[in-house]
Amino acid sequence: MVAQFKIPGQGGTQVEVPIPTGIPTQLQGGLQDSGKAILQTGLSLLFYGAAILAIVFILISGIQWITSSGDPGKISSAKKKLLYSIIGLIAVAGAFLIFNLVISILGKNINEVLMP
Repeated sequence: MVAQFKIPGQGGTQVEVPIPTGIPTQLQGGLQDSGKAILQTGLSLLFYGAAILAIVFILISGIQWITSSGDPGKISSAKKKLLYSIIGLIAVAGAFLIFNLVISILGKNINEVLMP
């Protein structure tokens, strides 16, 4: 005898639903797909976060330069921050492009790998 339970259906009628007797044998998506999604999301966040951080530092150094009031020490500090921020932004963009190039050479679609 197969056990059943009832749930409300359309119009308030009771619908009998059989209780599953077997054990599911296959997970949908699988562990490999989950790991791939976690890696894609993590790398996307890393690249985009680094790019946003570099842009914020560019803005901060620009504001520092504007508010330096002609003080050579403050201007020099702002120039260094601006230079390092631009170098960081170029490095992040270069790493992003190199990573996508390697992935495309290995046969994966670039949009499939990193684009959310």
